[in-house]
Amino acid sequence: GVRFVQFGNGGMRMSFGGGGGGFGGGGFGGHPFESMFQQQRGPQQKPLSLTLEEVYTGVTRRVNSHTVRVPPGVEDKEKITSEDDRVVFVITVQPHERFTRNKLNLHHAAVLTVGQLFSGCDYTVKGLDGEVIKAALPALSLGNVVKMGKGLKPPSGPRGDLVIRPCLIHPKQVEAIKGVAKMLLNLVMLFACINYPQLFFVFLLFRNIL
Repeated sequence: GVRFVQFGNGGMRMSFGGGGGGFGGGGFGGHPFESMFQQQRGPQQKPLSLTLEEVYTGVTRRVNSHTVRVPPGVEDKEKITSEDDRVVFVITVQPHERFTRNKLNLHHAAVLTVGQLFSGCDYTVKGLDGEVIKAALPALSLGNVVKMGKGLKPPSGPRGDLVIRPCLIHPKQVEAIKGVAKMLLNLVMLFACINYPQLFFVFLLFRNIL
């Protein structure tokens, strides 16, 4: 071990014992110091990416010798500690091709043809567990149709719902169209300002509104 002998004009003198001689054996750099520093720093954080199917069922992952058990219904950015308490995993839920989520509720955009919208139709969508979920969509209605208990499931308690929203254009396509329209409008206003500088402040006003 390390023994502090005395303080003096020459500073602090140390002697080393314990049979190791120097810094070997049970000295610096061993696991006790590593464990002590780990406790002082606290558990490290690492990202953990999950599919929505894994969120639905819950999953056990082993990452770099650390085991983490993720319960069903986990939220995006939620933190789950590994079984050895040494790593905190920050959950990232990957985007899904058919569903978005709001807590335990799933949302699905049902893209219809004009004919289906006018006459109504029997609509089907494949659930996260592979179940084919059927919904009767009424004619001339863009209102939500809710399938109770077809959403995500928590560790305990009732499942969330599946909300089916009829539409003629998928919301992602609507957002893309909005982005293109905004870009084109900015270009038109920019060219107008070049030719008519007095419109510059009008251009700034529209940019703030948009």
